Amino acid sequence: MKPYITFVILMAFTAINIIGQTPDSNTRMVARVDQSANNQVLIPMSFNKALFRDGTALKQLDGKKIESIELVYTANKLNPAFNQQQLNEARMKQFRKTYPELLVTNPSVTYVEQNGAASREEAKELFHGFIVHYTTPEKSLKRGLVDNSNLPQTFMVDNAQGGNFNHTSGSTVHIPANCVVHTDGSPVVGGYTISYTEYRNAAQIAFSDIPMTFDEAGKHFQFNSVGMYELRGSQEGKELRLTQPIVVDFNCTEIKDNVDFYELDDTKGTWQKKHKVAFKPKMADLNKAVPQVIHQQPRKVDKPWWKRTKRQLNEIEWKKYDSLRKAEPVFIHKAIRSEIRKTRTIRIARRHLFEFNQYIPEQVVFNGNDNANFQQSTLLAEGSSDPGHTYPTLVKGLNSPSFGVFNCDQIFRTDQQLSIAPTYIDEKTGKQINDGHVACVINLKMNGSFSFNPQMITCDPAAKIVILLFTESKDVYVFSAEKYAALKLENQGAVTLAMENISGSVKTSDDLKTYLGL
Repeated sequence: MKPYITFVILMAFTAINIIGQTPDSNTRMVARVDQSANNQVLIPMSFNKALFRDGTALKQLDGKKIESIELVYTANKLNPAFNQQQLNEARMKQFRKTYPELLVTNPSVTYVEQNGAASREEAKELFHGFIVHYTTPEKSLKRGLVDNSNLPQTFMVDNAQGGNFNHTSGSTVHIPANCVVHTDGSPVVGGYTISYTEYRNAAQIAFSDIPMTFDEAGKHFQFNSVGMYELRGSQEGKELRLTQPIVVDFNCTEIKDNVDFYELDDTKGTWQKKHKVAFKPKMADLNKAVPQVIHQQPRKVDKPWWKRTKRQLNEIEWKKYDSLRKAEPVFIHKAIRSEIRKTRTIRIARRHLFEFNQYIPEQVVFNGNDNANFQQSTLLAEGSSDPGHTYPTLVKGLNSPSFGVFNCDQIFRTDQQLSIAPTYIDEKTGKQINDGHVACVINLKMNGSFSFNPQMITCDPAAKIVILLFTESKDVYVFSAEKYAALKLENQGAVTLAMENISGSVKTSDDLKTYLGL
């Protein structure tokens, strides 16, 4: 029996050690934690007990997205034999029992050991317990930094009539009549303002501080965007709400596989998947499908505007035009200056030409042996500076049921992510940067900027990463991709980042885009 007893005792000691273990790779040391930092809620505990002293945390965190959690304790012990690891595990067990709601999104957990106390009495005065870091859509860079290179485009709308409005990117916003009311439900009389903004690259996304992560079935994903837009409505400075959807024909930045359409919940800062995004086929793909006709010369459609305003419609186009006259008589009255039914010829007002061509794209006829007909229509808005956006990237009919942010995105699992707790140093002065507002991690292989509380960021050790720090004093700092590669990150924990102050050269998203070479 003696060997059996020895075996049981060994098993018991092994179990205690496993339960009490605190992973070294997930522990960082500081003199004392900053209890006044932004975007955090403190949940205090007794100095040497696993008991909470404050029950208001859930109320404070209502509607917030939990980003990371820190368990804070001190290196000082009342008794040298005291087992800090066992206390930490007891505290974690109590946290999971008391606040299961805060763990739904599987946030990173870091142990923080404070070693700045000179005595046990001084250690008792330090903070002990949990610090929950969160993000919220209300606290965004847009309210701190104005991106003068990507200002919202505004449209004045008569609520009784609605209207269709073109963005310089080639997107069109279709606004129904009587689709808005005041927040209290009272009707809107007369005109109001629609504010429409597009975010088309990682630099614009960084300045917007729109969250670019998505959680589904307990898994964490990152967005690779092919374009986002934000819709807001107001009358005399007061916010409005929608009673009918606004439809956007959105000109995406490029065609990607497995792109979905998402809506951002303004109150929670979380995304909701709506549906798949269907792109039009590229003309090159159509040509590959029928190689026997690609040698034929198509009738050119890239005519100057003064020639394109006069259109002779073929039979298919005329049928579409007839249907449009019945469905959109107000638009036809505004857009069509003259019509000759005998020859199916119409003349279109120049300012409505782009919009008309979205409803009835001009056909290109290939006269091959199979008499195949294909369409390609250049839908670039007049005045647009980006000629790369043509018909294949235009996604028609994106339904925007409320005012807010909408996104066309791919999602990628974040399996190789590492959580680190940076200390930011100004490389020129050598001083610590203490007023960080938002840290942005930009993966240069993806179109997205991922925002974090500066005290804890998540990144891919193997990716080509640039880290931006926006401060409360409106400074912008950068940690370059070259410096990031030299870090050779392997474990979670504390790291010092020597940041370059680029505030003098980077004042807008266009400046940042140039700096990053996007």
